[in-house]
Order: sequence, then structure tokens, then C-alpha cells
Amino acid sequence: MQRTPVLLPMVAAASASVFFGASVTATRFVVAEIDPLLLASLRYLIGASCLLPFVLAGPRPTLSSRDIVSVGFLGIVFFGLFPWSFSAGLQFIPASRAAVWLAAMPFLTFALATVLRYEPFTASKGWGVVLATAGAVLALGRRDGAQIAEQAWLGDLLLFATACCGAVYFVMSRDLLKRHPALVVTWLSMVAGVLFLGLLAAGTHRLRLPDLTHSGWASVLFLGTFGAALGFYLWLWALQRLTPTKTAVFLTLNPIAATLLSVGLLGERVGLGFLLGLVLVLAGIVVANRPAHAAQ
Repeated sequence: MQRTPVLLPMVAAASASVFFGASVTATRFVVAEIDPLLLASLRYLIGASCLLPFVLAGPRPTLSSRDIVSVGFLGIVFFGLFPWSFSAGLQFIPASRAAVWLAAMPFLTFALATVLRYEPFTASKGWGVVLATAGAVLALGRRDGAQIAEQAWLGDLLLFATACCGAVYFVMSRDLLKRHPALVVTWLSMVAGVLFLGLLAAGTHRLRLPDLTHSGWASVLFLGTFGAALGFYLWLWALQRLTPTKTAVFLTLNPIAATLLSVGLLGERVGLGFLLGLVLVLAGIVVANRPAHAAQ
């Protein structure tokens, strides 16, 4: 009786994370053809457009001025700064390396949720954080050749900022999700991010229709539909029903999906260090959440 309400959010979070992992590869595939800022703008413009009919057909909750400010700020952080730093970082590091940084989001989410007293700190969660961090460092120690290694620090810095933006949104959006439907919060956040990115692109004279190949447009369309509209709606729907850490643990599926697709489509290679690091990241997040899962 009690498993069904818990199982559905878990399936939603797992599905969303697979879409996010595929988005890493899709972004890496098209980022050479398009400016990262313009790519992020198009991605969430498509996503917001896909969600709009469902928002109009559903209930229309009343948001206070405080809620409007909160959703606007969080939208800029997650649907503005997050995709820009993500796309920009993929210009300097492979998709598999970027996926490891995204795998650090559960640990960052747990840390922020603990500091803000959303979740209690336990010894097992602490050890889980240590394991996850060690795994990320081990996987990031892989080198992909001199040309990439020379500027890898910039890609790592941008992807670390991306992970921090994700953790902030996952934790801080919980209050909004307690009062408003996940679909409305997703759409409003996405619109705020699109407006921010659009103004930034216009100010830097990069707001124009890109000249992409057919495969490039297909990647952008995937990023806007599955990677934005469906993926983030499923994620916030799950977050509305689970705690930030319980939801974020499913991001361990992100690098798995991204790595499999990168190996198959982009010809990237992964070494033993990457695989061992990925196992440690997964093990660390499982250990960090063990008491919460056991209590279910």
C-alpha cells in the first residue's frame, strides 16, 4: 500500500536522470556548432513552449510576491546559469568527465540540505560524502591527451559551478513545491531562465538563428523536449514527493547514461580509474542515504 507512492517518484527521478545523462552527450555533440549561450536559450525556450499547453490546461495557483521573486531567482540559477556553464564547460572537457561533476550534485545537495537543516547529518551520510568525493577525484584524474589537459581546469571549474547551481535549486525549490504544483514551478522557473539567457544573448549580440546541420538541430530538439520539458518536470515532480538527497541520489544514473552514449556515439574512451571512481561515487551516495531508505 505504501510502496506505490514512493515507487512512482523514484521511477520519475530515475527516468529524468537518464534524460539528463543523454543531454550531456547531445550537448557535447552540438556544442561545436553553436554558441553555448544561444544553445541554452534555445533548449529552454523549446522546453517552456512544450510545457505551456499543459500549464494553461491545468489549475492556476496564486503566487505571492515572495514566491514570484523566489521562482525567478531559482529559475535564473538553474535554467540560466546552470545550462550556460554546462555548455561552456563541455567545450574544454569530454562528456564523460563532465558527467562526473554532475555526479557530485547529490553530495553537494546533501551538504546544503544539512546546513540549512532540511535533513539531519548522520555518520553514514558523512562517510558517503567522503566516498563520493574520493570517487569524483579519482575519475577526474583521468587524462585525455595534452590538448584537453591544458584547458581542462577551466572546464572543471565551469562544471563545478554547474553542480553548485543544481544543488541550490534542488534544495531551495522545496518550499515552492510544497505550495504549488510541480508543473507550474517548472514552467515559471524555465521562463525566468529563458528571459535571463535571452537578455544576456541580446546584450552580447548572440541572439540569432544558428546555422546547424540536421543532426545539430536534432540534438537541440532532443535537449528541449526530453532534456528540458519532460526531464525537469519529472525531476521536480519527484522532488515534490521525496527529500532533496533521496531525489538527488538518482543522479548517479546520469554519468552511466552519458558514458554509454559517449562511448557509442562520440567515440570517447574511459579508463579503469574512471570506472572505479564512478563505482565509489555510486557507493558513497548509497551509503549516505542508507538510513533514510531503511526507514521507509
